[in-house]
Amino acid sequence: MIKKALGLMVGASAAALLGAAPAKAQSVPSAEPTGAVGTASGRVICPGIPSSVGECAAAASGVESAGAPERAAGAGTPVLQVEGSGRFEYDDNPLLRADDAASIFGFIATPRVSVIGETDVSRLEFGGQLEANRYDDSDFNSNDVYLNFAGQRRFRTGAASLKADFSYDTTRTSEVADSGLSIAGVRNTRFTVAPHVQSDITQVDQLILDGSVAISKYDDLDNYTNYRTYTLKPTLQHSFSETQATTFALEGVHYETTSGSGVTTDTLIPQVGWVSQFSPRWRASGSVGVQYSTTSYDLEFPGREDGSEWTHYFDVAVNYDDLNDHIAFQTSRRPSSLSSGNQAQTTQFKLTGTHNLNQRLDLKLGLTYQISDRSGSNSSGNNDITFIEAAPQLVYRLTEKLNLNLMYRHREREIGDAEATSDAVMVTLTFRPDEFRID
Repeated sequence: MIKKALGLMVGASAAALLGAAPAKAQSVPSAEPTGAVGTASGRVICPGIPSSVGECAAAASGVESAGAPERAAGAGTPVLQVEGSGRFEYDDNPLLRADDAASIFGFIATPRVSVIGETDVSRLEFGGQLEANRYDDSDFNSNDVYLNFAGQRRFRTGAASLKADFSYDTTRTSEVADSGLSIAGVRNTRFTVAPHVQSDITQVDQLILDGSVAISKYDDLDNYTNYRTYTLKPTLQHSFSETQATTFALEGVHYETTSGSGVTTDTLIPQVGWVSQFSPRWRASGSVGVQYSTTSYDLEFPGREDGSEWTHYFDVAVNYDDLNDHIAFQTSRRPSSLSSGNQAQTTQFKLTGTHNLNQRLDLKLGLTYQISDRSGSNSSGNNDITFIEAAPQLVYRLTEKLNLNLMYRHREREIGDAEATSDAVMVTLTFRPDEFRID
């Protein structure tokens, strides 16, 4: 049922987004991509992120940094953005190993190209990025590929959007925090698509449909498990005013392994929530509810048996934006899919912030704390994975087109009695020339 509904949603979203086209290049000043869009009634629409009210609130904030250039007149025509960066990196324990930790030093070259088309009612973006990773330990070398598509279109009584992402990277960059495995160089191919459809029922009521499909595959099937995840979330939103609204939603999540011994988990999450714009600078959103999950195994043994459970659910976000400060806090508890052949209940607290000191200098900070409960997996002992990350950054604009980024990152991971820490220093130069308008 979820798979069929998602197929219809993807088709409807794609059909609604058809209708933009590009042609010859003309240079214009560069600009940052936009976030959320609004309907004719003035409501904010998230760009197709189905499972997190918090991410919706973050996308809705429309205040740009004082250092971000404005898009030039005539920017309704498609534009080509080109960006290149080079990063020097030192990490004393990149795989977060509790024993036999080894440090690495390397350089990552990252070219990126994006094509963006905008009109008064729609926005389309196609992007591609390559990463060439070269380290003093060849086990960490890799050439990675990232592709993305994002489209939004609004109508007189609603809107539709579609996001799709493809990545071909390694487990060193995509699996260490969540899976608990410490292996370098295992290829991970991942594809996700997330449709979003929103329609005004009355002047104050909206029906919102969100969904997503995620497919993940690995080259090493002795240590990793291929899986697919499907989500579907219908939401009814009632607006009390232009700044206050409440939501009622029922989210369904289906997880299934596609290699090794079969595992299937189905989760239902009835929830209620709210969205509040306290002031032009403060915005909050959140939802709370319960989760009911059933898990079945093709192969059962003690500690790995068919069963069901009830637990709680929440997703809360608070955002602050002005000309010089941008702060986002999010906390959530929801199922997350793992390559260990099961889902985990992951509780996360995340804080990000940017302070614009002047037109050249920004200070940034990212803090993450999460606990993943993997009970039900075939691991022994304490199944919880605790992960902490702190990453202060300094961004200095050397010129209008060249930025210097200095970052220190500290990470900690605890699995049962095994503890690991990592400290890394990164120096990045990023060059972004003027956009090229495609006339």
